[in-house]
Amino acid sequence: MKKVTVAIVPGNDEHPENPDDGCLGLRAFGNSLVTGFGVELILARFTRQDLPDVIANSTDPEHPRVLVGFSFGGDRVMQTATRLLAYPNGHVDAICLIDPVPIHHWADPFYKFDALPQVLNQICFHSSLPFPAGWGRSFRNPAFNVGLPALHPDMPRQHKALEWITKTVEMLWT
Repeated sequence: MKKVTVAIVPGNDEHPENPDDGCLGLRAFGNSLVTGFGVELILARFTRQDLPDVIANSTDPEHPRVLVGFSFGGDRVMQTATRLLAYPNGHVDAICLIDPVPIHHWADPFYKFDALPQVLNQICFHSSLPFPAGWGRSFRNPAFNVGLPALHPDMPRQHKALEWITKTVEMLWT
């Protein structure tokens, strides 16, 4: 069984360094992956510019890597994946965006993320409610998107997203 690295990057007002803040349930979910699969869990603020270096230096390069981002954290995950893929022997095995919001285009309701062709397993769970109730964006290619009828703050607790992450970790772990 392989050890899997999971990096979870919540959005704007969630503080993963503060143990009293549950990151809208993402901290507890990440901890359940540690308990269930022994993953190496990295929780990081979306403002953390050095996240690719943190992941590259703190994990075994042979470990599968799963990047999960919610809200502004989704944009940071895409930037991190792009930088990791540029490293020698860099890789990202899966990306899960949960109602992602582009940091520099947050006011543009028509913005779409581009999927990364080097990453074979990627998905975006986004609110199917109209903007601004459905705050997050999606991938340009609709084949990578799953719309869910939930408000932005409720998206990290959506069973379909958490189930996808769990199944992906399980697949990489075995």
